[in-house]
Amino acid sequence: MLCERCGNNPASVHVTHINNGEKTEMYLCEQCAKETESIHFQTPISFQDFLTGLLDMPFGNTEKYKNYIDQKEVLQCQNCKMTYDEFRKTGRFGCAECYSAFYKQLTPIIKKLHGNNIHTGKLPNRAAGELKVKRELEMLRKELKKAIEMEEYEKAASLRDRIRALEGGENR
Repeated sequence: MLCERCGNNPASVHVTHINNGEKTEMYLCEQCAKETESIHFQTPISFQDFLTGLLDMPFGNTEKYKNYIDQKEVLQCQNCKMTYDEFRKTGRFGCAECYSAFYKQLTPIIKKLHGNNIHTGKLPNRAAGELKVKRELEMLRKELKKAIEMEEYEKAASLRDRIRALEGGENR
């Protein structure tokens, strides 16, 4: 596709403007996009800048957010004495203990970014099988407890049998 402005160069920039609910799309070459006043190119942002921007975002109820703002001003890491406000400005921890000190404030941000606040990343193949079984056992035990509480004894018996099979090493 060629640039819609000059018609000479290949279009590499897709621009979408939404004005009063009306959507306009343009496909421009890099040169025309730089010359267009309505497009502002910025240098790539660093992860610290990205995280700092997220730290300033309200999450959910604005009344709770006001309380959250008041609380973060006094939060401080006991190890390095970095305050939460300093962390928000830099996007970097002062030490390894900062994560624990600011855990409550970081949890909603981490969940929003990753969908979870527990790391479940890649593992070496030889370790992945064992961890997968361990996680499945944990999940099955929770389900078993819930089934017993709900008096769903047939489901509980099925879950118990599955747990025994995994513990016995049948699925390894």
